[in-house]
Amino acid sequence: MLGGLIDSLIEYANPIEGVLWVVIGVCFAVAILRPGGRGAKAVAAVNFVVFGCSDFVEYHTGAWWRPWWLLLWKAACVCIMALQLLAYVRARRTCSGDRTRMGGSLP
Repeated sequence: MLGGLIDSLIEYANPIEGVLWVVIGVCFAVAILRPGGRGAKAVAAVNFVVFGCSDFVEYHTGAWWRPWWLLLWKAACVCIMALQLLAYVRARRTCSGDRTRMGGSLP
């Protein structure tokens, strides 16, 4: 019984993961309504939705590296995520450094 449940989870892991990435993208899209960083939020929203869609394609192809263009698709999305994370970390460091120099506290 448990083996059947695990097999089903494995079989549907990619669509479930795809839905997760799309939901994260939608959360970024909703966050656009709040001020600050709207451009970065829009890029993140589109990128996460596109990355989620790649998981639906992966479900049908059976592998993330086949066909070759799916690998490039996923790699491009991961690169964008990494660049956005790097920009976010740098911005946080700059912002927190300014606050500590000015006598404020960190969040």
